[in-house]
Amino acid sequence: MAELAWAGRLARWESELPEAELSAAYRAMPARFAAPLRLRLRVLVLKRIAGGSPHPSYERLDTLAREIRAGSRDFASTARELSDDPSAADGGDLGLVLPRDFAAWAGVTALARVERMVPGELGGPFQLEVYREEQLASVPEGHLLVRLEEREEPRERTFEEARADVASFVARERAVEAREQIRARVLEEIRAGGFPRATLPGPGSAAPLR
Repeated sequence: MAELAWAGRLARWESELPEAELSAAYRAMPARFAAPLRLRLRVLVLKRIAGGSPHPSYERLDTLAREIRAGSRDFASTARELSDDPSAADGGDLGLVLPRDFAAWAGVTALARVERMVPGELGGPFQLEVYREEQLASVPEGHLLVRLEEREEPRERTFEEARADVASFVARERAVEAREQIRARVLEEIRAGGFPRATLPGPGSAAPLR
């Protein structure tokens, strides 16, 4: 409850940041608040059998890729039928994804290949590499085919479009000031008997900042 109350206070403090300050921060670095590159991808994943060789998944996908390119198979239907990924229910459609999110899911090697593709192109089989925290390494877990459906290039956003991100950035830049101002407000309410002490972070603790 204390963390929720503090988060609410922080959101209120953030909403009260002067518009002129937010506008100045945006004008100083508009590229920071640009809409990033997003890729609409469709995937077909075959996982390797635990302890088994990765070759069967590669060879099967290589055959499927040739059939899809030749037009004897439909990618979406094949993904629904064979893919081991939850996106199979949507014909392999991942929607618009950020490159960093795709890399976190499939590995940086697959991303490097996908970023060079053009809309409509089918790529792969690529190795599916999943990062395992306990091993501190990326582990091969199968292979995937990827079709790039759409490429949404980076674009500059207007201040109105980017305002929430600008406010969060300014709040992070003024984190110490935010904590001190919010603590002062809460202490005033405690002295007035209108706010529970539990909503104040403990000594030495940091308020969660977005």
